Amino acid sequence: DFGQSSLAIPNLTVGEFMHDFVPKAYQDVHGVDPQIFDIANAMTDFAETGDWHGALGTATSVVSRYWRVRDAAEGERVVQTALCSLLYVGHGPYIVGHELESGGGFVDIAFEPQLNRWPQIGHAAIVELKYLKKEDDASPAALAKIREAASGQIDRYAADRDLARKWNLTTQGGTVTLHRIVLVFHGGDVALCEEVVP
Repeated sequence: DFGQSSLAIPNLTVGEFMHDFVPKAYQDVHGVDPQIFDIANAMTDFAETGDWHGALGTATSVVSRYWRVRDAAEGERVVQTALCSLLYVGHGPYIVGHELESGGGFVDIAFEPQLNRWPQIGHAAIVELKYLKKEDDASPAALAKIREAASGQIDRYAADRDLARKWNLTTQGGTVTLHRIVLVFHGGDVALCEEVVP
């Protein structure tokens, strides 16, 4: 399904083995957070249903969990790099882009559908990431201003006809719905993560 295998556990003994031993061994050998698999599954769900909450929710929770005080100096870069890395590894049917040129600017994070491999993908996304230091104002009024500015940026990116044609977006008569997402981190915590409607 979109390049992923669906497996079933044949019995209780194998189930216990799979649940306990295999994830621990895999993590010990490869040092991979098992939530990568959750992100990969959520990316496939997004391709089919348009529900982006699972992929971004899981990725942002991993970033928040591993946040360190020393990262505050390079906060935005650390958050963006960590998110892109997690989403890239669990990309599923997407090419996860970082700083993708579009509409006279650069998209922070893009879920570009791999339509040449999976023409049935129905959804794509542009994520505009904003970062506030822990001491910055994250009041509802401040977040509303950030959301409005980010929404304007996303509108410019989404209006790019080359992107719309390449991604087969519905705005150009295609079959792929574009989701426009604003994500705001306040230090290591998510202050806002929502879809904006054009």
